[in-house]
Amino acid sequence: MQKTISNQGDYGRKPEVFYGYCYRIQGMRMMNVDDYLDNLKEGYSQIQAYSLGIYRAPATYRHGTSHDCGCGDDKHDYDSCCDCCICDGDVLIEARCSERRIVSLTFSNDGRRKRDVTLSLSSFTTASGRDLGWTASLSETKFQLGPCEEKVVQLVVNINCSAFNTGDNGSTASAGSDDAGNPRRQDVDRCEVAYARVSADGCISRPVVVAVAVLPNTCDSHVSSCNCACC
Repeated sequence: MQKTISNQGDYGRKPEVFYGYCYRIQGMRMMNVDDYLDNLKEGYSQIQAYSLGIYRAPATYRHGTSHDCGCGDDKHDYDSCCDCCICDGDVLIEARCSERRIVSLTFSNDGRRKRDVTLSLSSFTTASGRDLGWTASLSETKFQLGPCEEKVVQLVVNINCSAFNTGDNGSTASAGSDDAGNPRRQDVDRCEVAYARVSADGCISRPVVVAVAVLPNTCDSHVSSCNCACC
């Protein structure tokens, strides 16, 4: 009887013959072909995300309005107060003063290893970095992602326009003041943009930038005429 010798067991072991950077231990080590390809893919993903963050051009969003906002002064390079200049943002939502908005963020693990993810949320600030004092929170801050698994997390933010409005002396109103007692603070003179960053330790290398464009109440408003005559 002829005896057949198989080397299948040797191939199944996949010996560690590749030396490279491992993102799991954040250091160099020997890896088999599967580990090496997973880390190589992770490296390309991080390079792509970093490149998109650098070369993302500022975006301008225009919203229709039938009102003359009168914002064309020398201080702001806008055609109207309904134009929003977004410096940077992965997620953009539109809002009005005193609204409570919910933003859904999906985190995906396209690798073969489990990932322990920890989320952190920065405060909402203007483009110059001024803290607006908004109340915001994440529905979850710690979770585990299995291979090819996704997780949806909700960001809840309360839009407080008091920090956008200034008094006659140029001082900024307190973010904790009562908006209901002052109708002036229920609106903004022009589109104002707030930014926050959601960092996901263990999942992504670059924070997710959330931009909230706060529009004046007149933007995109429906106009109902009281009669059929022309003005």
